[in-house]
Amino acid sequence: DYTPYVKEIHEKVKKNWKVPPRKEIEKLAKGQKDLLVQMAVTVKRDGNVEKIITLKSSKIKALDDNATNAIKAASPFKPFPDNFFNDEIVITLNFNFSL
Repeated sequence: DYTPYVKEIHEKVKKNWKVPPRKEIEKLAKGQKDLLVQMAVTVKRDGNVEKIITLKSSKIKALDDNATNAIKAASPFKPFPDNFFNDEIVITLNFNFSL
């Protein structure tokens, strides 16, 4: 069961996510409402991040970079438990900057 491991990654990334102040987001957004960034993170058996891919961009580079930086700051993650049979897993993370 991968759920506890994935939940732990979500929590670690969330702790390392430095959400910009609301005023800064408003300035960057210029009225744009959909400020969701969705990332796919490939984690290797040893807990290191193999790659980070943007699945859905906010179309605002600073916010997309902010999400990527949260993942980088949180990694590496713990190695996989012994009962995991995969050499890597891909986890989808959502970063919602919406006002």
